[in-house]
Amino acid sequence: MLGHGNCFPHIPPCKGPPPLDSRVSRSRHVRVTLHPPRRAIVATDAGRKLPLPVQEMSKSAFEISHFPDSARRCRAADRCTRAACAPWISHARSFRGRAFTLIELLVVIAIIAILASLLLPAIAKAKEKGQQIFCLNNEKQMTLATHLYIADNSEWLPPIQDFIPQGGIETSWRSYLFPFVARNARVYDCPSEKKEVYALGARAGMNTPRRPEVIGRAVSGEIELLSGMGAVNVHWTSGTSSPPFGRPAGYENNMCRWPRIESPSQLILFGDGHSDILNAWPNDRWWIWKERNPTAPGFNRAAQGDAGAFRHNRRANYALADGSATLLDASRIPCDVNSCWWSAKSDPH
Repeated sequence: MLGHGNCFPHIPPCKGPPPLDSRVSRSRHVRVTLHPPRRAIVATDAGRKLPLPVQEMSKSAFEISHFPDSARRCRAADRCTRAACAPWISHARSFRGRAFTLIELLVVIAIIAILASLLLPAIAKAKEKGQQIFCLNNEKQMTLATHLYIADNSEWLPPIQDFIPQGGIETSWRSYLFPFVARNARVYDCPSEKKEVYALGARAGMNTPRRPEVIGRAVSGEIELLSGMGAVNVHWTSGTSSPPFGRPAGYENNMCRWPRIESPSQLILFGDGHSDILNAWPNDRWWIWKERNPTAPGFNRAAQGDAGAFRHNRRANYALADGSATLLDASRIPCDVNSCWWSAKSDPH
């Protein structure tokens, strides 16, 4: 800010009045009269300073009466300083009151939209990756539960389906493994699958009521519950290679024991989805099988069009008999006359 010396270089700086303290009355109850007339200040106590408002008033009056020229110079310098700062003050006021125009607002919105379009796909991919990992962990838990079952049942793998004479009911492999997954029904599901959810007691059909009370129990209705993942019984017909999860006598009679598994690191136990590609077996959406020509060599889930075979970015999760779990391309899983990852025998055909 400019001082008055810049406006009036020929005028010496203002000299204020002498210190007000020197004008304080030293005598008790003495009236001190200052110019202009009718202005009086009474000192009520010897040696006591006057209040600040009174001092300022006295100072102004004293300046005007004793130093009129100096007071005028100071007021002129003050006006000069105000005039010099006026453009800046006006600019600041105009800037403070200025609002966004419509074009500026649209530009900001467009920038935000572009950033959102760039970020949302990345966020969606990160979310899907998290669901895929969660699903993979569930399949690994099911494999560990299978090993616990094998240890408690003379090295027999659980049946993929069984008939219980007491009550004449059927149940699936899920009720056999339920105690070994800490009775957590969500282990049988994949978070990427929203409709076929075992933990909700979901069943096929739009208006079919759910039955969560039969989850994990070998009771009537459990076999009808849908599941986000399936156990493997690809070569399910009699006389073919032994699958990891077979059926007891009365069905195909192809149950499997652990010593029959020749290569645990190349045998799939569980995978995403199921094989009801024709919608002919709505109550069997909890296992993976070969729908067409089951006795013929080879099996390709991608070619068959299995539900869940392309669940995770054109791939699916699979759990192997050695306890590992991985993400695989369904069209590249070996199954021919040389080897088959769907069979207990390394060379099933």
